[in-house]
Amino acid sequence: MWSSQALPYSYFIPRVFGIFYVEVRHRYQGFVDFQSINNWEEMAMDDRIIKGPPLQVKVNCSLGQYLIDHLRKHEDHVCKIDAITGQFQTNKDILEKSIKLAEILKSRGIKLEDRITISAENHQNWFIAATACLYVGATVAPLNPAYTELEIKHMLNIWKPRIIFVSRRTEKLLVKVVPTLSWPIQLIELDDEALTSKIPTLKSLLNSIKDRIDLYQYNPVDIDDINKRTAVILSSSGTTGLPKGVALSHRNLLYYFENIKKPPYLCLNSNERVLLFLPFYHGYAFSMGFLGMVTGCTLVVMRKFSPELLFSTIEKYRITFLPLVPSALIILAKHPAAPSYDFRSVKEVFCGAAPMPKEILKEAKRRLNVSYIRNGYGMTELSIVVGLSNKSGANDDAIADILPGLQYKIINPETLEILGPMQRGELCVKGEHSLMLGYYGYQVSPVELETLLLSNPGIKDVAVIGKPHQESGELPMAFVVKQPNSKLTAREIMDFVKEKVSPQKWLRGGVRFVDAVPRTPSGKILRRELQKMVSKL
Repeated sequence: MWSSQALPYSYFIPRVFGIFYVEVRHRYQGFVDFQSINNWEEMAMDDRIIKGPPLQVKVNCSLGQYLIDHLRKHEDHVCKIDAITGQFQTNKDILEKSIKLAEILKSRGIKLEDRITISAENHQNWFIAATACLYVGATVAPLNPAYTELEIKHMLNIWKPRIIFVSRRTEKLLVKVVPTLSWPIQLIELDDEALTSKIPTLKSLLNSIKDRIDLYQYNPVDIDDINKRTAVILSSSGTTGLPKGVALSHRNLLYYFENIKKPPYLCLNSNERVLLFLPFYHGYAFSMGFLGMVTGCTLVVMRKFSPELLFSTIEKYRITFLPLVPSALIILAKHPAAPSYDFRSVKEVFCGAAPMPKEILKEAKRRLNVSYIRNGYGMTELSIVVGLSNKSGANDDAIADILPGLQYKIINPETLEILGPMQRGELCVKGEHSLMLGYYGYQVSPVELETLLLSNPGIKDVAVIGKPHQESGELPMAFVVKQPNSKLTAREIMDFVKEKVSPQKWLRGGVRFVDAVPRTPSGKILRRELQKMVSKL
């Protein structure tokens, strides 16, 4: 039966299927089990399968190389303007500073897929840090600057960054949190002056490079497999609990940028002036920020939001392209001050990230003097956006322009039957390059837990493996050989571990007593044999 309630969305299926479902009304519900679907190609022949244009993306470089090529191409264009101060950066400014910062990161030992976090508001140096990370092959893992101490610790413990870029807004809390973590982290201040004297600023680090760097001969680190290497980890919304890290590959983002910038999608070019008040850590604004570099358009950035600042910025900077979320669309439609401002420069309005309220569309279009407002549908797990409404204005909340290489179908969630037009069900999306790598979760060392368990006098031998679990991927499970005459129970062993390690290492997969742990003649644990035993449970 149809349900409007969101299910836990940490369900995981093998990547080979490349399929998951969402509620058609834009509410993510999780993964569905498609083990029973044997032949997707046959199903694609069904006229109830909606297909996007053929996939034509031929880009095979790293994301870092892709960005540096486009920064060079549009080097003279103004890329970002601070809406309040008017300070601006050209693409050449970003190119020069990001290359210098990349060299600094290398000198600090940053290498392929090391995680680097950015915890700051919409700072003018935010994308300099992010771009430099990609040049050296590191993984960008942004944090919401409004996160609480608990949320920050949760996310940092998952991806364990080596460097965190902070602003004066976030520095104080990160200075408090970092010493409580179990690995060394370097902090770098994006503002010109840090609150803490020992924290280096980006400005001071860039000024420390005296040697001239050739901006046109510099090459980013080579990425061996752009399909599997993680470029960015974006936090999910956290609607069912603490946020999760969505891992996107270089290929995921190359596919998105190369397609979304072209007709009939966003159609961005160097003549556009785009207002960006959405938070950079979110996939929506994260992608728009990089699209500014890729297309040569100008991004007018708001560090903070207020209705009056939104209106005055549109008027002052003659904004032509307006990416919105529904709450901002409501403000434009309903706020009494809106009619006092000149919005005639706006040519294109795009709304995403949540369901678009149909009842306010008419008033919003009237106030903005546009014939349509395009609705974008997608999610972080699908590499940001998978479809948009068209420009007819007849049905702004209906997705019509599907990104290339994607297939849609609506199914009955209980029977998996494909439904026809105007039937309500759940939306399945299939795409070769759009599906995330997976959720970046906790890494648990079996050896660490085995060492701990062997310290219990009642345990003679032990082996720990990951037990498959629908929501978490895997859970730690112990195979225990008790000492002769030991009275240990499974609950006592689980409590013993619980008292000594953090929650992700608890034996949530359970404890099973065995007569002996299978080993090779040299003593190595035969974990495959244990996995076979688990599959039979």
